[in-house]
Amino acid sequence: MAIKLRQQKSMSVCDALIAATSLEEGLRLVTANVRDFKHINNLDLFNPIDL
Repeated sequence: MAIKLRQQKSMSVCDALIAATSLEEGLRLVTANVRDFKHINNLDLFNPIDL
């Protein structure tokens, strides 16, 4: 899945692995760096800075 994510949009290997893990495990991704992940469909993002 990480390779597929990288093919859809240019992103770092680390970001692709983090996103793929979150999607595969059905986990919310908690990050202040939502800009790099917001294009990924069905990814549950949470920015703790926005609280």
